[in-house]
Amino acid sequence: MIPYVESVFPAKRMEQRHFLIHDAVRAMTSLQKSFLSLATILLLTSEARIRADEPEPVVSAAMQTMFSPVSVPKRKTMGLLQRNFLDVAEQKTELEVAIVVDGTNSMTDELSGVRQSIHRMIADLRRLRGEEVRVALVIYRDAGSPSGEVETPLAEFVSDEPTITRAIERLRPESGAPFFYELMDLGLHEAITRLPWSEDPTVSKWILLFGDAPPYDITYRDDAFPKASRRFADDLLISLASQRGIQIHCVLCTSTSDTKESYQTSIGQTRRVMDRLASQTGGMVLDLSYPVIREALAGVARQPQPEFTAIEPITQTDLSGYQQPSANQQVVRIAVLPHEPFDSMAFGPDRPATQVATALASQFSTIPGIRVKSVLDVEKQVRRMRAEGLNGPEALRGLAARMRVDYIVWGRIQDNPAITSVAFRKNDGRPIVRVSHNGSPDGLANVVLSAAAKSPGADAVFSQFANQVLKKGNSNQWLASVSSNPPLVKNLLTAMGALEQALGLPIGSDESDRMLAQAKAAASLAIQIEPANPMANWLLANVAFNQASSYFRAGEQDQAKEAMKQCRSALRLADQRKEEIKSSALQLEIEADYRLIARKDFDAAIEIYRQMIAPGMPEETQARGHWMLSGLYAGDWGIDASSVDPQRSREHVIALLSGWPERPESDLLRRWLQWDEQTKTTRHNHLPRLNDVLVGIE
Repeated sequence: MIPYVESVFPAKRMEQRHFLIHDAVRAMTSLQKSFLSLATILLLTSEARIRADEPEPVVSAAMQTMFSPVSVPKRKTMGLLQRNFLDVAEQKTELEVAIVVDGTNSMTDELSGVRQSIHRMIADLRRLRGEEVRVALVIYRDAGSPSGEVETPLAEFVSDEPTITRAIERLRPESGAPFFYELMDLGLHEAITRLPWSEDPTVSKWILLFGDAPPYDITYRDDAFPKASRRFADDLLISLASQRGIQIHCVLCTSTSDTKESYQTSIGQTRRVMDRLASQTGGMVLDLSYPVIREALAGVARQPQPEFTAIEPITQTDLSGYQQPSANQQVVRIAVLPHEPFDSMAFGPDRPATQVATALASQFSTIPGIRVKSVLDVEKQVRRMRAEGLNGPEALRGLAARMRVDYIVWGRIQDNPAITSVAFRKNDGRPIVRVSHNGSPDGLANVVLSAAAKSPGADAVFSQFANQVLKKGNSNQWLASVSSNPPLVKNLLTAMGALEQALGLPIGSDESDRMLAQAKAAASLAIQIEPANPMANWLLANVAFNQASSYFRAGEQDQAKEAMKQCRSALRLADQRKEEIKSSALQLEIEADYRLIARKDFDAAIEIYRQMIAPGMPEETQARGHWMLSGLYAGDWGIDASSVDPQRSREHVIALLSGWPERPESDLLRRWLQWDEQTKTTRHNHLPRLNDVLVGIE
């Protein structure tokens, strides 16, 4: 249920984690689907907006993301080179890092950010590299600064945190003269030539330069301030650094409001200098002066630092050797489109055409052996097809190929009969099943399968699969209607659709908040119609969990607390009446999440999640079980330390990556573990425990 999102363990959409967003459990009755797993991954993986009035130092957020696969923005908007620092931090060797910082008044806010996040950045580096990381500190200022032009609070490379802390506390802003330009070149020369760099060629050597202003121009002269001058040319600094094997990485910081005009006037020169220093020494530039980069980092500084659990590296051999338990069930992949014309197709969750697609997708996903594409994937590909001017069979073949599905289900809503659905196969876009259904969409999947079973000539594969489903009685077991009340069904479908779409948007964004509010309103209306309806309460629990995650990320603790209270309350009501849902898989999931979130009965929750991964369970249910078990065994969700088992966690991660490689959870895991497509192995072998704090809110 709730844990999934953008959480790896339980959250990205595999974001799991601090938040309670659970994997999308689509194992629901005919019109039921759980979004917890999808919620977790989608929420975590996205960037949040800052809701408080006072801004956080931008550099603090940058330092928290530079070497963290968990919090680095997915978009590589990290500066002039359009890469991120994870690209240069993969080498598994010892590392010496000289932090070289502009210590003048214009850096007042950013110096606070450096002090705030230096230890988190170093911890991220150590996890990523797996070797010793040692740090030195050089502060450069300007002529006339009370502490001198250059100060070296940490003149040796050390790894001891108390020593680093004492040095960082000396990082305070001071005034200088004559104006905005600073002695960057002098600070770099001091770091390159005076620090005791290792002579061992296997030791990596970096300078991390933080500044908001360029060095003096080589021609600058001021008789009133004779020391305010360029001391060392770029070419010399680059040559000296290259001789010692030092990479210079630059962070172009923001400036105070008092120096905004000078900052903007000189920003071009600052960029050129930093770009040259970095590019010619193999380094990188992170340019925080660009609004798009600041927006991508927004809110990161407010997020608590997660704990991590180390696991053994995962290789392609591990994935290839994984044998997924099978119930001798062929896997069929299906995408469902809103039932309206392609050129005007929209995805609003309260639209009748979208609700038909939501009902069909949720019903199909409760059948063992069927994998259904998410509405987010469908919408993205539909927009691309339309942008390319494709329509008709050509568009259907293109959609099937891009989404890697076997069949596309699409149709129309008409006056009589009410709904017509058609199944098209991928190879030629040919319609193989056409059915009419007069009534609520919650039984439509069963109608489609029944028609396919009776038409073996249309498509032998689909017909054979439909017969297997019907003969096993799965249609009755999985597709039983939740309600015969049309207004209730409509609100449930609206809540499902809005929640799924919210989980695919950046957490805390206006559109995500709007979708969550729409889902909550629809679920609340369903509860007004039928207060004890387990599906309505299940959906409300998912919405409340995702809203709590958003509040928590934004630092709004009171609102997060209230949302978690509502989540637990709705989850209890869903558990009390879960037997009314004719899906045994969804019953298991509701009970497991109730045991985990409301009762904190970890042993019972783990046992139920293990039942969910059994062969013969729906694909969504199995994936959700692996996702939750990977997180629980990694120590997430507040589980007792005695129950942590990194090897078991790793086994469930492998199961997801191998058995469900296209799921959002797998995308998130590859991101967290830094899967390298060239070496076919993971580079960051630590799983974050992101839900501990959120589930502990009482």
